[in-house]
Amino acid sequence: MAARYLSFPEAAAESAVRAAVASYCRMMSEYAGYKALDMWYAQIRIEDLLEFFRADKAAVRRLRAAAAKAHSRTSEHLFPKLTAIADGHRTIVDNPPFIYHPQQRQQPTWSRERQKHVRRYLASIRAELRQVYRRYKWQDSALKVVGVGSVGTRCFVGLYLAADDDPLFLQTKEARRSVLESPVGKSRFANQGERVVIGQRLMQAASDIFLGWYRMPGGHDYYVRQLRDM
Repeated sequence: MAARYLSFPEAAAESAVRAAVASYCRMMSEYAGYKALDMWYAQIRIEDLLEFFRADKAAVRRLRAAAAKAHSRTSEHLFPKLTAIADGHRTIVDNPPFIYHPQQRQQPTWSRERQKHVRRYLASIRAELRQVYRRYKWQDSALKVVGVGSVGTRCFVGLYLAADDDPLFLQTKEARRSVLESPVGKSRFANQGERVVIGQRLMQAASDIFLGWYRMPGGHDYYVRQLRDM
């Protein structure tokens, strides 16, 4: 599909598919000989990719550009774009319809409910990471429109500061039932946010340390992660 989209000839597409399948089979055979911990710790680092493609200068340039872009995907880089000072307080800038502050914030119970959600979330992450989280003080929250893959789900962005120039953005995303749940049976996870987090931790050699989950009143499940985590 990618080859056709790029207008490559069918022969090039077939060659690419055969090479990918052959490489997959070769690596699966290699992984089968790994010890359990070796398999768990296995990673593909940017250095490995640069070494593999060292003879292809164009590929090396693309990889270095991709690595530089990844290193820019942090809360620090997002901070000046997404926030501003209003009445002496750092807030998230409204950019409707993509980011805006919900009317529910005006309700007297809003702050109390937010604290309940925070306690539920903190119960899902490791004890030492709770200490890291507590270094940051909550400043503001806003609703954020999600991308195509999550259309129709709720999403919130929270701004936290450990210092004036030390920001953290946490994204809270609604987690619904897996599309695979109906044909194969009910999920073994009571919370759909937990299902998402456990899946990410299994697939990623180094997951976002702030990955966690909780449930809101009304039965809506959520998972939490950094908005930008390179």
